[in-house]
Amino acid sequence: MSRCFFLASDAPLEAYSDPGPLIIDADTKAVTCGGLPGYFAVWPADGVLELASEKEYCARADIESGCEERVIAYLQEQLNYSREVELWHVWLDGDVDHRVRTAEISASELSLEDIRELEQLPVSQEPITNYFYRITGRN
Repeated sequence: MSRCFFLASDAPLEAYSDPGPLIIDADTKAVTCGGLPGYFAVWPADGVLELASEKEYCARADIESGCEERVIAYLQEQLNYSREVELWHVWLDGDVDHRVRTAEISASELSLEDIRELEQLPVSQEPITNYFYRITGRN
């Protein structure tokens, strides 16, 4: 059992992974993978049992604190292909009888705080509740 983020849309969702540039230290001759704060990645997924969405396409998302700006940019890009995109925070436990709470937010009003709030919602506490934001096209 684990908490996970998913996206759902009427259009295919593009895979994405944060760039991780190589950092070469000439003095120590060490090579490390640098990166941006937080981590954000998206990869298409087949249907997810716990995802109570009617959208045709879904994708798994890794969202860590610090990447909120990239999440917003990705969602806004996806709205070029679909009227709305759903961003879900769910508890994966094989049960489909979870409560669902939703909020609708226009892409122009979606904020870093909205993403942080969704990240922190307690999806694993009883009663199990899945949350999602319906992000609508730009006004």
